[in-house]
Amino acid sequence: MEANKEQATKCLNIARRSLREGDAAKARRFAEKAGRLGGAAVGDQVAALLREIETGGSSSANGAAARGSSGASKGTEELRRRRNERASSSAQREEEDKGTPEQRSLVKRINGCENYYDILGISDKQCSEDAIKRSYKKLALKLHPDKCRVRGAEDAFKAVSRAFSCLSDPEKRRSYDRFGSEQPGFGSGGGGGAPSGFYRHNAQDIDPEELFNMFFGGSPFGHTTHFHNARGFHQRRRRPSQGGTQDVTFNLGAIMQLLPVLFLVLFTLIGNSPSDPVYSLHMQGKYNARETTTMRGIDFYVKSHSKFDREYPKGTYARRRVDVAVEKDYRQFLENECWRERMRYRGGAAGRNRDAKVVMKSCTKLSEIWG
Repeated sequence: MEANKEQATKCLNIARRSLREGDAAKARRFAEKAGRLGGAAVGDQVAALLREIETGGSSSANGAAARGSSGASKGTEELRRRRNERASSSAQREEEDKGTPEQRSLVKRINGCENYYDILGISDKQCSEDAIKRSYKKLALKLHPDKCRVRGAEDAFKAVSRAFSCLSDPEKRRSYDRFGSEQPGFGSGGGGGAPSGFYRHNAQDIDPEELFNMFFGGSPFGHTTHFHNARGFHQRRRRPSQGGTQDVTFNLGAIMQLLPVLFLVLFTLIGNSPSDPVYSLHMQGKYNARETTTMRGIDFYVKSHSKFDREYPKGTYARRRVDVAVEKDYRQFLENECWRERMRYRGGAAGRNRDAKVVMKSCTKLSEIWG
């Protein structure tokens, strides 16, 4: 009997240890064996242990399962992370491998150049404007992002557009040859003045896609690519939809056409909010009462003569501020339109036929008013 009781005690200890370890089946098996060996002497202990197994065993089992599940989850996350890293690396290699060796070499060369002549592949700085134009056309067709998928092609395409925009303009080209910049006086140690109104546009202001379309009459690749320029206009790529139609997008050309609206508001005049501009450069909507600036006689439009004269009496500082703002906006509008006319002249039929008579109304108007 003593031997059986000793064996029963050992079985109880094994059962308790198994229960702590979360093995309820083993704990039950040894608890029942202890009951058979020890009989009534260990009956109470066996009964208590079996109850504990019934109530706590499921909890322990669940805990073990949860720990296993947690471990499995961590393993799954690690596997997913490695798989994503491999996919990302593979996608990057695939992107780098796109295009022909010639395209990759061309993109690398242009993105490594800082000089505009080097970008266009021109060694003779005394070359004609036609040579610059030919070089631009050749490179633009090769580097257009809709054709060239090499990494960095978009940056190279922009660089070619900037180089052409500068070197095709006589005044900008002279400034660039002298100072290494489009802006006269830049980098020369002095604070040279800004260029005249005709050439106030920096090359960064040019939309490469708009310049491309001026030469080729729209993208020859079936859809249009636009870029982010220095002024932050949001531009995106347009591709044909499945139904054969194209999504409507806005490019810089459309925005330029809206400049009469965009540049006509004065946001900080006394008592006015940005949503209620004081004037408009053109008659539209509620702005149908014509006024004229005192200094240069520029027409603009307000909502009401009486209200405008009451809030901005003639001869007051507030009225002079309005006049200055109107003339500044109108000059900016003419400069933008003049620039567009000049680019059309260089890129269009007149660019090929210098004898053609081209009327540039905005440039003429700008010269008449501001000289």
